[in-house]
Amino acid sequence: AVTECRVLFIEAVSTDEARVERNTRNILAGSTEYEGLTPDEARRCFDARAAYIRSRYETLDADGKEDELTWIRVTNFRRCEVNNVHGHIPGRIAQLVMNL
Repeated sequence: AVTECRVLFIEAVSTDEARVERNTRNILAGSTEYEGLTPDEARRCFDARAAYIRSRYETLDADGKEDELTWIRVTNFRRCEVNNVHGHIPGRIAQLVMNL
């Protein structure tokens, strides 16, 4: 039997540079991935990875092509946008994300 699988995209966006910087410092201080590196080396490695991801990342609905997809976008932990969410489980996930 063929089972239909639906994808729900969840995008978290932060435009608060102070929060991003705090989170970055916490990641660098607590991640085993950067063990053995000096703080400057760890920061350069992290920043290079972030720059690579930013250069390839496309936000949801940036051009309207994602209108038919199911997605949730949370901006700055305050604003939630929900697009094309239907059904029990996707609805419950949307409810959970909006109440975080």
